[in-house]
Amino acid sequence: MLRLRMHRLSEPARRYEAYDDLFDAERPLSRTMAQAVSVVTSTSVTVAAAGETYLARTEARKVGASHITELRRGLGWLRDFVGGETDLRTITAEQMKAFRDDLQRLDKTLQGKALPFKKRLTGNPERQIAYATSTRYWRGIQTFFSWAVEDRLIPTSPADVAKIPRPKGIVRRTPPPFSKDELVALLATPLFAGHLGRKRVKTPGTCIARGGEWWSALLFMHTGLRAGELSQLGPSDFYFEAEIPHLKVREIGEDGSKEKSVKNASSIRDVPLHPRLLELGLKEFVTDRQTRWPGRRVFVEFRLGKHRNSEGATRFWGDYLQKFGFWKKGRSTHVWRHTVIACLRSNGVAVEDIASIVGHSGTEGIEGASFGQTKGYCGAYGLDRKRVAILKLDFGFDVVGALGGPYDPAAHR
Repeated sequence: MLRLRMHRLSEPARRYEAYDDLFDAERPLSRTMAQAVSVVTSTSVTVAAAGETYLARTEARKVGASHITELRRGLGWLRDFVGGETDLRTITAEQMKAFRDDLQRLDKTLQGKALPFKKRLTGNPERQIAYATSTRYWRGIQTFFSWAVEDRLIPTSPADVAKIPRPKGIVRRTPPPFSKDELVALLATPLFAGHLGRKRVKTPGTCIARGGEWWSALLFMHTGLRAGELSQLGPSDFYFEAEIPHLKVREIGEDGSKEKSVKNASSIRDVPLHPRLLELGLKEFVTDRQTRWPGRRVFVEFRLGKHRNSEGATRFWGDYLQKFGFWKKGRSTHVWRHTVIACLRSNGVAVEDIASIVGHSGTEGIEGASFGQTKGYCGAYGLDRKRVAILKLDFGFDVVGALGGPYDPAAHR
């Protein structure tokens, strides 16, 4: 490259004679060089084999379980559509356009049923999956083919075509956070004000035990944890005796073993425990769980789904909010994260501090600078800084008073 530049400066009118065919842009490639360049397409790779390799590499990156589930599902549909034993090199852009268009016609009422791709399609717009969902599947397929190009399995990506068109009138919406009045009303429902028993928390009664469902709401409300993060917590993830009491969202245990799955790298974090949680008896609750069920998760009430650790918690809170009139589209457990973020923002907490607490990798759910990049340059924010932000979680009313006061071992067991 240096010789070419020197030639163009000293003798621009004369043709450059490269000392190697590889550096001669004007000379046709020799037979040897042509064979070397075409080696990328010399070996047949089936769609099924390439898909399995890509899926394994994606899993090795330790991405979230929900992402892996969607990717596995999308690649399975691709195999159905073009044939698993089809040579990856023979797939055309026209085929991928047809597959992209069919993704929009997937019938959401057939989720969980073992059916081939073509039998999952419907012409009824009311039954078709949401635009955002079909777009996620299509993006995963495009990324798969981009990887195949980078890994020199194919020369170009047949999925490098237009994205799924956004339907007219579609506006991206996020579920609204709880308002002050909604929180006050929610804390007056049976789970908090008095229920019939530990297994009948939706029915009014005199029991005021603070069990797993009760504590899940309080932790969601004061930490912004994801449902899957909360559901996997063990007693050893709570550090009550630390200078700043906190909990750890982590993937690797202290002994070096993999304990849990997380959404992404920024999900791994320490979250200070608001003093309000300790006043309400969080330490006593976790200690009781550890004594009663040693070696088990704290929130045993919420089962972990096969592919989504949030499944049990999401189902419980979706049903609970719907029963008592707090449900809106998109609300289940995620509304607590939106509520925490909205409260912190309204009380003047900086975006990057919010991101460090709730485990955002960038601008997911909040606007502003990318926390992921800041963390990469400077390291994670310390607990002292996070604690200052957590203490600004003021919901505009006396939460402890609304819940019947501080922890009482005689009343709240």
